[in-house]
Amino acid sequence: MIQIKVAQIVGGAESIRNILAAKLPVKTAYQLARIGKALGKELDAYNMARNKLITDLGEADEQGNIQVTNGNLPEFAKQMNELLAMEIKIEAEPVKVEALGDKCEVSAADLMACDLWIVE
Repeated sequence: MIQIKVAQIVGGAESIRNILAAKLPVKTAYQLARIGKALGKELDAYNMARNKLITDLGEADEQGNIQVTNGNLPEFAKQMNELLAMEIKIEAEPVKVEALGDKCEVSAADLMACDLWIVE
């Protein structure tokens, strides 16, 4: 099981996409695809909650775009910090870095962003 904060999912979304795009051994690709799918669902839930918060605390401008007003920024920031601090459990086991194989080219930045689901 992987325990992760919403902020780590948001911050690592692009990195997991980058790693999933690499050529990987089939078993590793499958394991990472399962993790990526679970993280994608959590990212979708985060985006829905964030958009609702923007709608609730924002006002539409002349073009119809909704923006959080200055008076509501402290409340928006407070609720966003609470959302990002939430801990989520992903029903999957982390993948060992050696399972990526020698031919997989992954940046150090991507590995750092994925350090909860790709481990030593």
